This record gives sequence, C-alpha cells and structure tokens, in this order.
Amino acid sequence: MTNPSANLAVIAKNGNNTADAVPGGDPGYTVDDAEAYFGQPLTHLFVQFQVNDLTPAQNITNLETIYDAAVALGTSVWICTPHPVKLGAPGINVDDLIALRDLVFATFGSQAIDAWTFNALPNGRDADPALMLDDIHWNSLGHSLFKDIVKATTGLS
Repeated sequence: MTNPSANLAVIAKNGNNTADAVPGGDPGYTVDDAEAYFGQPLTHLFVQFQVNDLTPAQNITNLETIYDAAVALGTSVWICTPHPVKLGAPGINVDDLIALRDLVFATFGSQAIDAWTFNALPNGRDADPALMLDDIHWNSLGHSLFKDIVKATTGLS
C-alpha cells in the first residue's frame, strides 16, 4: 500500500471496495491507517478501485468521503478512474465501469487520474490485450504507461 520513503500512500487492494477504505472501514486499510503507518501526515494519496459489488453512485459517495478525510489531513489526493477490462471478464459489468469512470471525472475534475483512455481499444469498452496480464489486471507495460500518466497528471516524479 505504501512507500515510506516517499510519504505516499496508495489505496488500491484486490478484493476490497471503497466502503473498506472510508474512515472506520477495514482496519489497516483506511486513510487514517495510512497516516498512522508513516507516523506523520501524508503528503500524497492515490485511490484506485477497479471492480467491486457496489454501484457507481455508492462508489462515488465513498470516494468523496475518502477524499474529504484525506484533504482534512492536509493531504493532496488523486482519485483514479477504473480501467477497461476484457469484454466478457467474469463478474464485470463494463457499463458500471464506464459510469464510474464518468462520475470520477465529473466529481474530482483535475484531481482525477485517467486510467481508462490509454488502455481502451477504439471501441472504448474493451481493454487493449497488449497491456493486460489477464482479463482484468495490467501487465508490466500497462503499469509503466499508467505510471507516466500519474506523473503527468500530478506533476510528481
């Protein structure tokens, strides 16, 4: 979740959803827990959730709570959009991912990080297989390209 030397936290954990990361959520996994990990205020926080059992509206409500809690701690926060997956991936509703992507852009504006566009095929709904490890997860090239997007969006290096 973290790189202590950078005083940066990333909240993105396989199998968890946005409800787990709100203050008072899953122990060891919230904004408050990330700050305790460093023993000092966070300077930067990235939040990314790909797929879970909540609706896009529920996710945005939770992401707003996480965002507000981190900002109240004096932390710079960026919220990542979901990224496309292979069409037909089990348990994935692509329409929900697209709705959540659009809500992240609309809600967080300049604090939104676009994890969708670089990874989408021209149909806008399917992931580029050259960037995918499997139906859902990026391979090392996908992660490398996303790192460049994070740097460009945040101005961090």
